[in-house]
Amino acid sequence: MNLSGCYDLNELPSGLTRISKLRHLILNGCDRLSKIPALIGKLVYLRTLSMFIVGREIGESISELKNLNLGGKLTIRCLENVMEAAEAIKADLIGKRNLQSLALSWENDHGIMSSANDGRVEQVLNYLQPHKYLKKLSIKEYQGMHFPGWMAFCKLPNLTKLVLINCRRCKDLPTLGQLPFLKVLYLQGMHAVKSIGSQFYGQTEKAFPSLEELTLMDFPILETWWSFNRREDFPSLAKLIINKCYKLRNMPTQKSEVIGCSLVYGAPFLPHGLQNLTSLESLEIVECHSLVSLPEDIQGLRSLRSLSIENCNNLTSLPLELQFPAPLEHLTVMYCPQLAALPDDFQHPCALGSLSILNLPKLSSFHRAYNMLPPCKIWKFVAVLV
Repeated sequence: MNLSGCYDLNELPSGLTRISKLRHLILNGCDRLSKIPALIGKLVYLRTLSMFIVGREIGESISELKNLNLGGKLTIRCLENVMEAAEAIKADLIGKRNLQSLALSWENDHGIMSSANDGRVEQVLNYLQPHKYLKKLSIKEYQGMHFPGWMAFCKLPNLTKLVLINCRRCKDLPTLGQLPFLKVLYLQGMHAVKSIGSQFYGQTEKAFPSLEELTLMDFPILETWWSFNRREDFPSLAKLIINKCYKLRNMPTQKSEVIGCSLVYGAPFLPHGLQNLTSLESLEIVECHSLVSLPEDIQGLRSLRSLSIENCNNLTSLPLELQFPAPLEHLTVMYCPQLAALPDDFQHPCALGSLSILNLPKLSSFHRAYNMLPPCKIWKFVAVLV
């Protein structure tokens, strides 16, 4: 039974559990669903259950999953309704070897938790350890202070994607650097993490060997991201996004092969270490409102092809000679109300394939910049004035 896309579906019929031979119940996109029929654990032939909502009534506990040999993708919502941590053990997620993707989420009011509730939440997540064959894991709105041991000690060796969202009370990230096949790591809403250090990497000479995409979003008190001068860390990283990390002052200092980088939303300065991304091809700097000028050391980015600067309210100048070792092909400057001048020249002007300028009300050298551009190119100019 495939009910995917029934966006307004609030409740499933209670008689659903009478379909004793039902093998697949797919509920992708049914985000308004408020409950699952009681005693769904009776459907022992069920092989796909894309969503389970924990309730507090008889037959709605997480233990209903115990005898279901599920595969594919499973989302478990409303984990705050697990009243006894022992119920989570009965779900037997560690025995579900055919699960490929697991999403665990709480719905919280973000109030102050008691120490008893804090311990229960941590126990619940600890008891929800999935099978080692799991490939994708998502945890949202977890309010414990510590991640479980099964994350810290590489109990998920086949994991390729990990998403942690709004785990606001955790002060340390789990040890993830030893996951051999992890390709995508998305971390958001880590409000208590002040530093990223050795615990994140783990005891290995080559941390994150397969990681291709890394996102750090909404780390409001993160100040330092330490490296240990190991050139083997992040050898496969191609895309790095740093978003809403207001206090981040430094990035890993070792040379990195990362290709794409986005620094966005209110970073007051470009973090030290950016210049070490020597293979960087694309850089976006967005909403860095305290940024007054670009540091000259970014001109050491020898592979940079595309530079985009957007919504930097206090940016007044670019380097007078915006020169990069490699020919810059694309330059975008948009919504920087204090920027009064473009660079005097480019080291490789004929290589510039597109120049986009939008809403720079104080720009005084636009016509001079326009006249210096080579006639062999087609340029993209949009409104300069507000």
